Amino acid sequence: MLEPKALFPVFFAVWIVLALCGFLFFHREKNVAKKRLYFPRFVIGTGALFALVIALMLPASAVLLFLPFLALITWLNLRMTRFTGARIARQAVLAELRIDCDSPEGRLIVDELVDDMDAAIRATVEKLTGSGVVSAAGNRRAFRISEEPLDSFRRYMSVYAREQAFCHFSPALIANLERNWNAASRRA
Repeated sequence: MLEPKALFPVFFAVWIVLALCGFLFFHREKNVAKKRLYFPRFVIGTGALFALVIALMLPASAVLLFLPFLALITWLNLRMTRFTGARIARQAVLAELRIDCDSPEGRLIVDELVDDMDAAIRATVEKLTGSGVVSAAGNRRAFRISEEPLDSFRRYMSVYAREQAFCHFSPALIANLERNWNAASRRA
Protein backbone atom coordinates (compact mmCIF):
# COMPACT_ATOMS: atom_id res chain seq x y z
CA MET A 1 0.00 0.00 0.00
CA LEU A 2 1.23 3.49 -0.80
CA GLU A 3 2.15 5.85 1.99
CA PRO A 4 -0.01 9.00 2.24
CA LYS A 5 2.87 11.15 0.97
CA ALA A 6 3.16 8.96 -2.14
CA LEU A 7 -0.58 8.56 -2.58
CA PHE A 8 -1.49 12.24 -2.57
CA PRO A 9 0.31 13.24 -5.82
CA VAL A 10 -1.29 10.28 -7.62
CA PHE A 11 -4.71 11.23 -6.25
CA PHE A 12 -4.21 14.87 -7.16
CA ALA A 13 -3.20 14.00 -10.73
CA VAL A 14 -6.20 11.69 -11.13
CA TRP A 15 -8.50 14.33 -9.64
CA ILE A 16 -7.21 16.97 -12.09
CA VAL A 17 -7.72 14.58 -15.02
CA LEU A 18 -11.26 13.78 -13.82
CA ALA A 19 -12.05 17.47 -13.42
CA LEU A 20 -10.82 18.30 -16.90
CA CYS A 21 -12.56 15.33 -18.51
CA GLY A 22 -15.77 16.10 -16.63
CA PHE A 23 -15.62 19.75 -17.62
CA LEU A 24 -14.97 18.95 -21.27
CA PHE A 25 -17.64 16.28 -21.46
CA PHE A 26 -20.43 18.03 -19.56
CA HIS A 27 -19.88 21.47 -21.07
CA ARG A 28 -19.22 20.46 -24.67
CA GLU A 29 -21.50 17.46 -25.09
CA LYS A 30 -24.68 18.52 -26.87
CA ASN A 31 -26.68 15.34 -26.19
CA VAL A 32 -28.68 16.13 -23.03
CA ALA A 33 -29.88 12.54 -22.58
CA LYS A 34 -26.29 11.34 -22.62
CA LYS A 35 -25.27 13.96 -20.05
CA ARG A 36 -28.21 13.00 -17.81
CA LEU A 37 -27.17 9.37 -18.05
CA TYR A 38 -23.52 9.91 -17.14
CA PHE A 39 -23.69 12.81 -14.67
CA PRO A 40 -24.95 10.82 -11.64
CA ARG A 41 -22.38 8.10 -12.32
CA PHE A 42 -19.63 10.69 -12.64
CA VAL A 43 -20.61 12.43 -9.39
CA ILE A 44 -20.90 9.18 -7.44
CA GLY A 45 -17.68 7.82 -8.90
CA THR A 46 -15.64 10.90 -8.08
CA GLY A 47 -17.16 11.08 -4.60
CA ALA A 48 -16.31 7.43 -4.01
CA LEU A 49 -12.76 8.03 -5.24
CA PHE A 50 -12.40 10.96 -2.85
CA ALA A 51 -13.71 8.91 0.09
CA LEU A 52 -11.43 5.99 -0.83
CA VAL A 53 -8.31 8.13 -0.95
CA ILE A 54 -9.14 9.82 2.33
CA ALA A 55 -9.77 6.39 3.87
CA LEU A 56 -6.38 5.18 2.61
CA MET A 57 -4.57 8.27 3.88
CA LEU A 58 -6.10 8.34 7.36
CA PRO A 59 -5.23 5.90 10.13
CA ALA A 60 -7.76 3.07 10.38
CA SER A 61 -9.21 4.41 13.65
CA ALA A 62 -9.94 7.81 12.07
CA VAL A 63 -11.62 6.30 9.01
CA LEU A 64 -14.48 4.97 11.12
CA LEU A 65 -15.17 8.51 12.30
CA PHE A 66 -14.48 10.22 8.97
CA LEU A 67 -16.78 8.30 6.61
CA PRO A 68 -20.06 8.93 8.47
CA PHE A 69 -19.18 12.62 8.79
CA LEU A 70 -18.38 12.80 5.07
CA ALA A 71 -21.85 11.49 4.30
CA LEU A 72 -23.49 13.70 6.92
CA ILE A 73 -22.02 17.01 5.79
CA THR A 74 -23.12 16.45 2.21
CA TRP A 75 -26.83 16.62 2.97
CA LEU A 76 -26.86 18.51 6.25
CA ASN A 77 -27.66 21.77 4.47
CA LEU A 78 -30.73 20.26 2.79
CA ARG A 79 -32.16 18.98 6.05
CA MET A 80 -31.22 22.02 8.09
CA THR A 81 -33.55 24.22 6.03
CA ARG A 82 -36.38 21.86 6.95
CA PHE A 83 -35.60 22.07 10.67
CA THR A 84 -34.73 25.74 11.12
CA GLY A 85 -36.10 27.44 8.03
CA ALA A 86 -34.14 28.77 5.10
CA ARG A 87 -33.03 32.03 6.73
CA ILE A 88 -31.35 30.51 9.79
CA ALA A 89 -29.85 27.70 7.70
CA ARG A 90 -28.35 30.24 5.27
CA GLN A 91 -26.93 32.28 8.13
CA ALA A 92 -25.43 29.19 9.75
CA VAL A 93 -23.87 27.86 6.56
CA LEU A 94 -22.86 31.08 4.82
CA ALA A 95 -22.22 33.47 7.72
CA GLU A 96 -21.11 30.99 10.41
CA LEU A 97 -24.04 31.74 12.70
CA ARG A 98 -23.44 29.98 16.00
CA ILE A 99 -26.45 27.98 17.14
CA ASP A 100 -26.31 26.95 20.79
CA CYS A 101 -28.18 23.76 21.65
CA ASP A 102 -30.25 25.40 24.39
CA SER A 103 -31.26 28.41 22.25
CA PRO A 104 -34.66 28.54 20.51
CA GLU A 105 -32.92 27.85 17.17
CA GLY A 106 -30.90 25.01 18.71
CA ARG A 107 -34.09 23.40 20.02
CA LEU A 108 -35.27 23.17 16.40
CA ILE A 109 -32.28 20.90 15.66
CA VAL A 110 -31.65 19.10 18.96
CA ASP A 111 -34.34 16.79 20.36
CA GLU A 112 -33.00 16.52 23.88
CA LEU A 113 -30.17 17.87 26.06
CA VAL A 114 -28.82 15.27 28.46
CA ASP A 115 -26.42 15.15 31.38
CA ASP A 116 -26.01 11.36 31.56
CA MET A 117 -25.30 10.17 28.02
CA ASP A 118 -25.30 6.46 28.90
CA ALA A 119 -28.73 6.65 30.54
CA ALA A 120 -30.11 8.69 27.62
CA ILE A 121 -28.83 6.13 25.10
CA ARG A 122 -30.36 3.26 27.07
CA ALA A 123 -33.71 5.07 27.31
CA THR A 124 -33.71 5.91 23.59
CA VAL A 125 -32.83 2.34 22.60
CA GLU A 126 -35.62 1.07 24.86
CA LYS A 127 -38.14 3.44 23.24
CA LEU A 128 -37.07 2.53 19.71
CA THR A 129 -36.98 -1.23 20.23
CA GLY A 130 -40.04 -1.46 22.49
CA SER A 131 -42.34 -1.83 19.49
CA GLY A 132 -39.74 -3.58 17.39
CA VAL A 133 -36.88 -2.35 15.24
CA VAL A 134 -38.80 -3.06 12.03
CA SER A 135 -41.63 -0.77 13.14
CA ALA A 136 -39.23 2.06 14.07
CA ALA A 137 -37.30 1.72 10.81
CA GLY A 138 -40.49 1.61 8.74
CA ASN A 139 -41.93 4.68 10.43
CA ARG A 140 -38.67 6.58 10.03
CA ARG A 141 -38.56 5.76 6.30
CA ALA A 142 -42.17 6.86 5.86
CA PHE A 143 -41.51 10.19 7.63
CA ARG A 144 -38.36 10.80 5.60
CA ILE A 145 -40.01 10.07 2.25
CA SER A 146 -42.95 12.35 3.03
CA GLU A 147 -40.67 15.18 4.18
CA GLU A 148 -37.84 14.69 1.69
CA PRO A 149 -38.84 13.17 -1.65
CA LEU A 150 -36.11 11.14 -3.31
CA ASP A 151 -36.07 13.36 -6.41
CA SER A 152 -35.52 16.42 -4.21
CA PHE A 153 -32.60 14.67 -2.49
CA ARG A 154 -31.12 13.63 -5.86
CA ARG A 155 -31.40 17.17 -7.26
CA TYR A 156 -29.78 18.62 -4.14
CA MET A 157 -26.92 16.10 -4.12
CA SER A 158 -26.14 16.55 -7.82
CA VAL A 159 -25.96 20.35 -7.49
CA TYR A 160 -24.03 20.09 -4.22
CA ALA A 161 -21.45 17.69 -5.70
CA ARG A 162 -21.00 19.82 -8.83
CA GLU A 163 -20.57 23.02 -6.83
CA GLN A 164 -18.13 21.34 -4.44
CA ALA A 165 -16.03 20.21 -7.40
CA PHE A 166 -15.84 23.80 -8.68
CA CYS A 167 -15.10 25.05 -5.16
CA HIS A 168 -12.14 22.68 -4.70
CA PHE A 169 -10.30 24.32 -7.58
CA SER A 170 -11.25 27.93 -6.94
CA PRO A 171 -8.36 30.39 -6.57
CA ALA A 172 -10.07 31.93 -3.51
CA LEU A 173 -10.16 28.58 -1.66
CA ILE A 174 -6.57 27.77 -2.58
CA ALA A 175 -5.41 31.21 -1.41
CA ASN A 176 -7.39 30.82 1.84
CA LEU A 177 -5.83 27.41 2.51
CA GLU A 178 -2.33 28.71 1.77
CA ARG A 179 -2.91 31.68 4.06
CA ASN A 180 -4.56 29.85 6.98
CA TRP A 181 -3.66 26.17 6.81
CA ASN A 182 0.10 26.69 6.74
CA ALA A 183 0.73 23.28 5.19
CA ALA A 184 4.39 23.93 4.41
CA SER A 185 5.31 24.09 8.09
CA ARG A 186 3.25 21.09 9.23
CA ARG A 187 4.95 17.83 10.12
CA ALA A 188 3.64 14.66 8.55
